[in-house]
Amino acid sequence: MAGIEVPGSAVVEVLDARGGQAVVYRARQPSVADRHAAIKVYTRLLADDRGRRQFEREVAVVARLSGHRHVVQLYDAGVLADQTGRSRVSRWADRAVFAGRGYDPVPSAGGAGSAGGL
Repeated sequence: MAGIEVPGSAVVEVLDARGGQAVVYRARQPSVADRHAAIKVYTRLLADDRGRRQFEREVAVVARLSGHRHVVQLYDAGVLADQTGRSRVSRWADRAVFAGRGYDPVPSAGGAGSAGGL
């Protein structure tokens, strides 16, 4: 992820997942008690007005649901510094915690997390 600047002060550690419209990185935020965060970088949502509106709707929905105990907390969102994409920074959900429970906190492209425009 060299050269990509995202909102906030997150330091990227590793690529976690790649889908059709975005990639997810595990990062840490040294300025906030060294907490871990997930950075979802949308590479295709700046192509047109429809993509920008979709991103804005997704951020608004996640922000409204962010306080719910079953929804990952949203920390930040915005346009990449080089204007090539948009990003969303949220709480890191370690897949190991969910192992064997039939739940994947980072669904693959086209999975349940992408239904309904989310």
